Amino acid sequence: MLDKHIIISSDKWLDEQGPKMHIVISSRSRLARNIEGYTYAPYAKKEELQAIADVIDSAINKIQEVNQFHRIAVPELNKVERHYLTESRLISKELEKSGEHRYVYLSEDRKISIMVNEEDHLRMQCLLAGLQLRTTFEIINLIDDYLSQYIDFAFSEKYGYLTACPTNTGTGLRVSVMLHLPGLAVQDRIKEIVEMVQPLGLVVRGFHGEHSGFEGDFYQISNEITLGKTEEEILETLHQVIERIIEREEEARVKLFEEHKITVEDIIWRSYALLSYARKINSTEALQLLSRIRLGIDQGLFPELTHQQLNRLIVEVQPAHMLLQEGANISASERDIIRAEMLRMRFQSLLSAN
Repeated sequence: MLDKHIIISSDKWLDEQGPKMHIVISSRSRLARNIEGYTYAPYAKKEELQAIADVIDSAINKIQEVNQFHRIAVPELNKVERHYLTESRLISKELEKSGEHRYVYLSEDRKISIMVNEEDHLRMQCLLAGLQLRTTFEIINLIDDYLSQYIDFAFSEKYGYLTACPTNTGTGLRVSVMLHLPGLAVQDRIKEIVEMVQPLGLVVRGFHGEHSGFEGDFYQISNEITLGKTEEEILETLHQVIERIIEREEEARVKLFEEHKITVEDIIWRSYALLSYARKINSTEALQLLSRIRLGIDQGLFPELTHQQLNRLIVEVQPAHMLLQEGANISASERDIIRAEMLRMRFQSLLSAN
């Protein structure tokens, strides 16, 4: 039987400092790889999927740096447990759908996850706080080097690494950054950001990634194409774009507080009041309210509250996190009541500290 603490475990990256944390929530690098001679996972038969998983498991067990990872059979998890891992950004929505012989390996600190038999045979990713694109790539590239000693990856001299989806062919590298952009959002300038990044082969997505809407002024920016570009070119392009967006967001915040200080502070403190006293809050409203509090942290309005604490709250108010922490199959309405109670306790303790 799977030990539940392996599923419900602290994502330690949330507690760490990172560059540009006032705007950048996290950085992530992900590599896609397939094993030479095997059918791509979406088209492979059950026996072949098991053989692929066995090859990968054998390689991982030979490498000291990764053989202590927790191995989780995704089909053994219930729907809430799978969604919990997706909310924590440890597995993809594709892997969440499950199916036989799908696995994920998690590092103890939850910074690294290795997905097996998702769209590709292997999807390896590293997630860190703040703007640390190069560090995330260096970490996951090292894992790739370890595994390549024991696994013959599908590779073409002409095209690079071969993947199930052509958009990942080449380096197989997808890098993304989660940003908090309330200043630009208030000024209705997100369209400006979308138009800026598209010609560079980048895309803007919502808080929950692909096909998700924009919530709480949180946005993910990532590369769409890996073919014809080196890892360095992909990293440098995204890093430069993120630096430009950070500059624009900082300018937007300064202007916002110079021209509308009382109005903005009123919105922030009203959000604080709701979080401190509301009796029912759904996850979408919680995300919006916490986004406003996060803006208040940067203005020194909440000296006892750190970006790390706020980032953790943003994750913990998500539906599956609430369900697993409660350990019960509660209704959506009951979940909203429990979420409000949890937030009241957190924010009233801040009020008493003041």
